Amino acid sequence: MGAFIDTLLVKAAKPKRVAEVLRGHFPRQRAFVVRRARRWTSVFFDWKGQATGAHDLVDAGRGVCSDCARPGIALRVVDSEAFYWWIFSETGAVISQSCREEAYSNPSEQEQIGLGGDLAAIARLAPEAGLTTDQVRHAIEVHSPGTLERTVGALADLLGAEFGRTSYDDVVAAAQRDAAFGLDALRNDWIYLGAGSPLTQKGVFLPHQMDELHAYSMMHTRAPIVGVGPLTDAATGCATVILVSRAGPDVSLVVWRNPGGLTQLSLDPRSVSQLVNALLGAAEPGVSVASASWRQRQTLTANPS
Repeated sequence: MGAFIDTLLVKAAKPKRVAEVLRGHFPRQRAFVVRRARRWTSVFFDWKGQATGAHDLVDAGRGVCSDCARPGIALRVVDSEAFYWWIFSETGAVISQSCREEAYSNPSEQEQIGLGGDLAAIARLAPEAGLTTDQVRHAIEVHSPGTLERTVGALADLLGAEFGRTSYDDVVAAAQRDAAFGLDALRNDWIYLGAGSPLTQKGVFLPHQMDELHAYSMMHTRAPIVGVGPLTDAATGCATVILVSRAGPDVSLVVWRNPGGLTQLSLDPRSVSQLVNALLGAAEPGVSVASASWRQRQTLTANPS
């Protein structure tokens, strides 16, 4: 049995509705349904331990797109050696696909890496005009057999549905890391389908996770972290993970995990001040933040009052 990475991107669909449809069609299927920016909902499937074929992913795409009346695209990587995709209309019909059904077991070179089918149909899925067929072709061509899982992220990025993850296991790892914070609010945007919990631990950071946090903080603020905590965007209610670092008298906040995919955050100054002071500890001088808005790749800085 091969290793599969199966992802379904549904345009302008509500995550709860997508989850309802999947529960109805595939009641025992493990998957994560994740709301993304720019009106996309992503579904990451887990087929481990199941005898599955491309028809399972296609059936899921047909059912979800038909019931939600939204277009979508399904992406499949097999053993990092083959990449396939299918585009669905609002009625659930497959309107283009990268490989002929009869060729799955013996695809041509173009079909094996996802260059079969109508690439312009992928470009037309973008929420904003301007994505070209050449851009789609480049995103696919740049990866070769052995690294084709990266094509999933490249195409999702072009379509504005980038999650920073490419597989169910990647999503579980991110959820596990958030669980170490006790940030259950983050999972408001992550709907888990399946029995039990996908998480194996809660409230515990592994050493390599702490190393990752410190490295991220040093890269963005050139200062070590003093704490990590959640903040909520005032406009959308999306929870966001904030790293707080300190270098001398300056305290910096950097967005580390942003599940809502927001490029700008409106944060309540009082909430920011409370979080910073709680993480610094009572022995530290208090920090007062007069205003707190964040744009992509920008770091908030506060000074002790």
